[in-house]
Order: sequence, then structure tokens, then C-alpha cells
Amino acid sequence: MPSRVRILLLALLVAGVSACGSTTIDAAATTTIAAPSVELGAELADVLPEMVTLATGLGNRIVDGGPADDADLLRIRDLWAATGSAMNDIDPPLFREVEHQLELLDTAVGRKRPADADKAARNLSIVVTTFLDRYPA
Repeated sequence: MPSRVRILLLALLVAGVSACGSTTIDAAATTTIAAPSVELGAELADVLPEMVTLATGLGNRIVDGGPADDADLLRIRDLWAATGSAMNDIDPPLFREVEHQLELLDTAVGRKRPADADKAARNLSIVVTTFLDRYPA
């Protein structure tokens, strides 16, 4: 009986050691997914930075209490309505992130929360920069 146990243990040890063999990866067989090469129309490449510019000072305009914050937000929404679908066709995740930041801007203006407007403007700037870096005009 002890010899059978030894044989069984030896077989398990050999199977275990062979399972820990080295793994090689054939670099030629791997694929790389690159961002699609998309040419932006001048409209989208111009509209996104304008939206960021309008959003950037929104927090200060909320503090000042003037009607400019509502007008700027309406202009941002008009620009987005005219071109947002083009961004959705190119990069849906970034499109959704812009949508989210615009919702935050809406809330910030509606509730008069300048810090939230500043944060959304910074995030919008990052998303737009990322988009324009990925898909240069």
C-alpha cells in the first residue's frame, strides 16, 4: 500500500510541475486595437472648445448672480444639440460623459452651485481634450 501512495504522490507531483511550465506569447499573433481614424468636421472641432470656453467661467457668473449663466448654458445646450450626435457616432462613451457633465452644469445653474459648475467645466474640458486628441481634425 505505501508504494501505491508514493506512486500516486509522484504522479501528482509530476503533473503539478508540468502544469507550472513556462508560457510564451507569440507577439506576432497578438492584435492591437487602435482608435479608429476619423476626420472630424470643422464644426465639431470648433463647437467642443466653444462649449468648454462657455462652461469655464460659469461658476463665477453664478456667484455674480447675473442672467449670463442661464444664457451661456442655453448656448452650450444649443451647440451640443447641433453636434452631439456626430460625437456619439464617433465615440459613444465620451459622448455619454459629455452628456453627464452637461447634466451637472444644468443642476449647478439651476441650484446656483458655483463649485459644481466649476467641477463640471473642468471635467468637460478633460473629456473634450481627450476626444480631440484621439480624433484630431
